[in-house]
Parts: sequence; C-alpha cells; structure tokens
Amino acid sequence: MIKNYIIDTNVMVHDPDFIYNFEDNNIIIPIICIEELDNLKKREGIVGYNAKNGI
Repeated sequence: MIKNYIIDTNVMVHDPDFIYNFEDNNIIIPIICIEELDNLKKREGIVGYNAKNGI
C-alpha cells in the first residue's frame, strides 16, 4: 500500500538524505518548506550545512 507523506522543514534539516527512507511512497514537500530551507542555507554550522545538502 502506497502512503503519502508530507515532509516538514525539520525533517529535511535533520536528515538531508530523508528522501531515501520513503522508498515506494509518495513524498509531498510544501513550497513553504522549500522557502524555509532556502533561508536556512545562509546559516552557519550544522543547520546551514544540512540545509544546503537537503535541496
């Protein structure tokens, strides 16, 4: 059974390789999460690093 998952910004920042954990399911990423992730890329440290690798 295929499931739909709506991904939050926190998931993308916490695990930049999150997309590989959902195998045969549908992933929905709201545009606001992409915008938040884009803004986080400018931060220093692990959050900025993961934001850069999450997109």
